Amino acid sequence: KTNILEFLNDIRLLLAEFGIESMIYEIKALDGRVSYRLAIVGEESIKNFLGKINYEYSEEKKVIGLLAYEYLKRKDAIKEIRRKCIEKAKSAYQLLLGGQYEKAKKLYTEALHCLPDNEVIWNDYGVSCFRLKENEAAGNAFRKAIGLNQNYALPYRNLAVIAWQEKDDDQGQKMAVKAAELDPIDENLRYAAHAYIILAEKQKGKEQQKLFGKAAEYYKKMKHISK
Repeated sequence: KTNILEFLNDIRLLLAEFGIESMIYEIKALDGRVSYRLAIVGEESIKNFLGKINYEYSEEKKVIGLLAYEYLKRKDAIKEIRRKCIEKAKSAYQLLLGGQYEKAKKLYTEALHCLPDNEVIWNDYGVSCFRLKENEAAGNAFRKAIGLNQNYALPYRNLAVIAWQEKDDDQGQKMAVKAAELDPIDENLRYAAHAYIILAEKQKGKEQQKLFGKAAEYYKKMKHISK
């Protein structure tokens, strides 16, 4: 036992010189026999092992190891690219809040090159387009966000605003109500109520009362009503 542990420890120390962290652990079989194994710990250590040492005793394992090494390298590179894109999206959001819509749109476009499946960035990109009066591009971006996540309420609400601008009150009501159903926060409830008020103002008699009643239902659900 002592000789085996010393041997494994020598290997562990040798691996450490190459930046490879490893550990020795004991395995007990059902028949009572005990064996010891050396395991490499962590993805970075595995990458170092495959890139610096690899499986010299087996040509097949060596090829597989090199492929795995390339995969891990590319994975790290992709993670770094995604990190930078997330930072761009954060910077774009600050520009959006500051009213610098053209600059925000440019950064969102860059972020979407490597994060094309991020519904939040698509929505915010759509907002920058809308602020620049590019309604068609904005609408396409909001629909893209919904396509990526149909339970994301904000692009529905934004589509409602575009619909109202284009005098499509029925579509505005549909989108606003959908947003309120998905995320019943006060702002979404207010938009849904507003949608029914718009429709009610075009009606008379019982139909108008019915639509105003719908609006009232949404107002009642709100936690805080602006005076």
